[in-house]
Amino acid sequence: MFTDNKNLKWSKIILNCLLVYIFLVFILSISIYILSEDLPSLDELQKFNPQQVSKIISADGVVINKLYTHKRDMVNISLIPSHLRNALFSMEDRDFYEHSGISIKGTITAVVVDLLTLSTKQRDSTITQQLTRNMYN
Repeated sequence: MFTDNKNLKWSKIILNCLLVYIFLVFILSISIYILSEDLPSLDELQKFNPQQVSKIISADGVVINKLYTHKRDMVNISLIPSHLRNALFSMEDRDFYEHSGISIKGTITAVVVDLLTLSTKQRDSTITQQLTRNMYN
């Protein structure tokens, strides 16, 4: 009889854990759905054109002045040396090739550190997240 009672307790514990897990997955799914409603379409992302430097050029081709709010010059990625790209990935997003835009491990680490320090200084910023933040801020 003692074994049956013990098995019943474990069954209840497992069932309760499963119900809590299902509830959390449900809440997370709804949260992701709500947050993703305002995201841009892939067509909008392809059309992204950041503000660039406006150059005033004289008749003989000399740049007289540059006007800009943010100094940005568009460069084709194929013109950037692969060593420079790899250095950027190494500094900014070490796991760039291993995740699909969001690092779950980095996000969990950032949340735990922020909760323990009661701050929002820790950021999980993959290159994809940085691009998104810069495009829509």
